[in-house]
Amino acid sequence: MTLLVYGWFYISQNIIKPHGENVLGADTNVSVIVQPESGEIPIVNAIDNAKSEVLVEVYLLSDKKVIESLINAKKRRVDVKVMLEKHPFGGGNINITTNETLDSAGVSTEWSNPKYSLTHEKAIIVDKNLLFVLS
Repeated sequence: MTLLVYGWFYISQNIIKPHGENVLGADTNVSVIVQPESGEIPIVNAIDNAKSEVLVEVYLLSDKKVIESLINAKKRRVDVKVMLEKHPFGGGNINITTNETLDSAGVSTEWSNPKYSLTHEKAIIVDKNLLFVLS
């Protein structure tokens, strides 16, 4: 089962308290965080608490709070790497702007392989310990 249901790009400005549901039992540490109800809070909190590394691979990245958290993590000397789709369908220049913003802040950015264009899988790995799989 997917760890996280995708929806953080078009979140309303209303802050909703995040909730997780343990899906496999008390000892598994696997949870489902339902989006967009939980907002970007779980993702932003994870990035804000990163100690050594944040790896991001997403199709489209426009959430200003997430982008700001990635930049702040870099300022804290966390190794931040972001991979984006260069030409997202219907995304206009959002990723080009995001890429320029992140790059100018020193965040390592790359375009995904065009061989796999339009891949909608999204993942965030924090400190090799926490994984968000967004769909």
